[in-house]
Amino acid sequence: MLKFENGFEKFLKKISLAYECQSGDRRFDDTIYILSDDEVLCQDLQEDAVLREAIFELFWSLKEKNYRVKFLRYYDGRLIMLADYKGEIDDSTYKEIETLSKQSASLMQKIIERLPNKVKKDEIIYRERTSWAINVITALFVALLLNGLIKLWLDMLDSFFLPRLVEKYAFFVPSIEIVALFLALYSLFSFFYFYKSSRLALALFIGFTLGGFGVFLSVITGLKEINLYLDDSKTYKRVERVVGKHLRRGRRSSVWYVDFSKLGEIRVPPSFYHKVNKGDWVWMEMGKGYLGVPWIHHITKIKGADNE
Repeated sequence: MLKFENGFEKFLKKISLAYECQSGDRRFDDTIYILSDDEVLCQDLQEDAVLREAIFELFWSLKEKNYRVKFLRYYDGRLIMLADYKGEIDDSTYKEIETLSKQSASLMQKIIERLPNKVKKDEIIYRERTSWAINVITALFVALLLNGLIKLWLDMLDSFFLPRLVEKYAFFVPSIEIVALFLALYSLFSFFYFYKSSRLALALFIGFTLGGFGVFLSVITGLKEINLYLDDSKTYKRVERVVGKHLRRGRRSSVWYVDFSKLGEIRVPPSFYHKVNKGDWVWMEMGKGYLGVPWIHHITKIKGADNE
């Protein structure tokens, strides 16, 4: 894959966070960024001046017309290009796009004639060591992020009020520590696997954004589930008094809270909110937690208790 080189990519190369194959043609190397880490492609670009000139002409002819090539990809014997337009689009623009498309097709035909032709299934054409790894890593981190978001959303629903941790942020710090360890190990893996690759910076960016958030959400919800559902200790009861309750209204929904004498503010379903009043006493059935964090299994209002 080839694309226009930007200032950020130039900076990454200077600080050795990205390594790009250089063709030896300064005009070509300063304009076009080679994402591929295939050695054969690099050798072809270094040795074939006609190929370099045809690629440069394709990129530059579109740039002069205010179009920008986002990528030029040679995949499975096919040459694919994606470009975008930076100006306003009207009827004349569509005509210009048609004209430029024909011109680009002619240049792409000239380029593809200089590239390997995939005739046999076992014929070796350009292979990239890191492209598939980036796709796998991205898919894995997106899955972790979605897993964490779904569990977090379910936890916020009123119908999933119980069971609930007494301290809802009890696993926040441990989750941060696990994420820090993950990012350290992932950075070592990236520097080792993507060494001298144009995708090193991309791999680090994906890890510190999608990976960091995905691991954090999955860990913090996972620790809670381990603490609740692996707890085989005998539950115990404690008496709490309602010292107040309040409603927080949002744009789309409202959240109900009850303040207890010892446990403080706890979010509750609307059904329970309307059952109790200030001064009421309740039974709280609680567990010690598999990881040592107490959790609430059930809350029952004590009927007939003296409110004073």
